[in-house]
Amino acid sequence: FLSGLGYRDAVVRHSRETEGDELSIVFMIERGQLYEVGSVLFTGSGSVPTAELERLVDLPSGQPLVTRELDAAVSAVVDRYSRLGFATANVKVVISEVGNPPQADGVIRVRCRIEIVEGPLSRIRSVVVAGNRSQTREAVEAVIQSRVGEPYSARQVVADRDAIRRQYLNSGFERVVVAVEPR
Repeated sequence: FLSGLGYRDAVVRHSRETEGDELSIVFMIERGQLYEVGSVLFTGSGSVPTAELERLVDLPSGQPLVTRELDAAVSAVVDRYSRLGFATANVKVVISEVGNPPQADGVIRVRCRIEIVEGPLSRIRSVVVAGNRSQTREAVEAVIQSRVGEPYSARQVVADRDAIRRQYLNSGFERVVVAVEPR
């Protein structure tokens, strides 16, 4: 709970105390310092403009630093790069305190440096439909959105597989297996 409010170092301990036949459970809470976003910086982003990354991350200065929100922001950045065809993009957050000691109000302000390693851009070299005996190749290709020359997106390949499966099921097949094999 406290980490969701920006208290990253919160510690909760408990003890059991007995008096006669009564048991008391006592919780001791040390919430620690409040951590607050001071700034967010991006490094290594050559293909996605900083303004777009800022919209994806959305960690305004002055708000409590909440780890799950930071993790969600990193996932959004990785997803964006993946959709652009950077299948091996790696995103890491380095948190450093701004100023030392904490501010007069007891708040520790931090800089979140989001380090991006884009990796190589993967493009689709070919899309091959094989093994289909009851549908024409053209009919199957019509539901595939992945196109030769476009950036590779694992998410789009899954959507294409599901579209092919749906097409067969809608044609009356009870069971369909669609395998995607990279070449």
